[in-house]
Amino acid sequence: MNIKPIFANHFDIKDIHRTILVDWLINVHLYFKLSDECLYLSIKLIDIFLARTTNFSKNKLQLLGICSLQIASKYIEQIHPSINDLSDLCDKCYEKNDIIQFEKYLLQVSNYIIEQDEVLNYYDLLCLILKFNIKYYYFGKMLLDLTLLDINFYKYQKNTIVFSICYIILSNNKMLNYMTDNFDVFINNYTDENYKLRINDYQKNCSFTKDEFCHYNNLNIINYLFSFYPYKDNSLVFECSKEIIALYEKMIISKYNSAIQKYFIQLKEIKEDYIIERTNEISEENHQLSFSYFSKNKIQEKDQQLDENIDMIIID
Repeated sequence: MNIKPIFANHFDIKDIHRTILVDWLINVHLYFKLSDECLYLSIKLIDIFLARTTNFSKNKLQLLGICSLQIASKYIEQIHPSINDLSDLCDKCYEKNDIIQFEKYLLQVSNYIIEQDEVLNYYDLLCLILKFNIKYYYFGKMLLDLTLLDINFYKYQKNTIVFSICYIILSNNKMLNYMTDNFDVFINNYTDENYKLRINDYQKNCSFTKDEFCHYNNLNIINYLFSFYPYKDNSLVFECSKEIIALYEKMIISKYNSAIQKYFIQLKEIKEDYIIERTNEISEENHQLSFSYFSKNKIQEKDQQLDENIDMIIID
């Protein structure tokens, strides 16, 4: 079920209001450490609600967001946020009873049908097939999160969006390597509003026709990717890729950039986990070395003692 919200049915709700809400929900789901599946399902519930209702007030969009997230977390997560925590996030604008009653209303509008979005599973499968490393994987996840912010991506099928993201990764690995290997620079300068990634260089090194990028990448991998594409016309992938790049360029300098910040947080966690893991490995190796040294000395002492006992026996 892929239902596009209809803003014409709501007098005071525009595209930008949905963008603000989704951007805020990305922060909320990070705060509660919820899964991406929970985030995607909550946004799906929001869009279904906006498609099936009329004259909904933009002042209640935050209530719609937290109720959608609450329902999604109950469906997916083992532990979901409490109503009190959600109310605190909204500065207690909504009482406990308001949240409960709106949850019921949201479920009624959805006909009590909760279907998880399969786009994440589809993306994971393609990444597994293409053997993306963990940095490329999370970069693609960031681009996928960005498409949630823009209602215009409803014109594409979900699998087209996923193929476009994989295509961007395959055709721009030079830029991605630079970005992911030097992410400390990006994190340190990210708060500077004048700071901007090298999008011009990125687009210069990136092209969206096979003939132009073949000297940068392995054309066989690209052809291998398109062998899984279910449609004959690949031009949709090129068109969607351009729009994703344009959205990325727009959001990197926008204040609605929670998806990009989430990516940097994930890279930082990867680096920290690696350092901890490597430290543990080194400690374990040192422990084994010291144990081996200790054991070797013990063996030498026993051998020496045995030799002395043998000498004593012989003398006796």
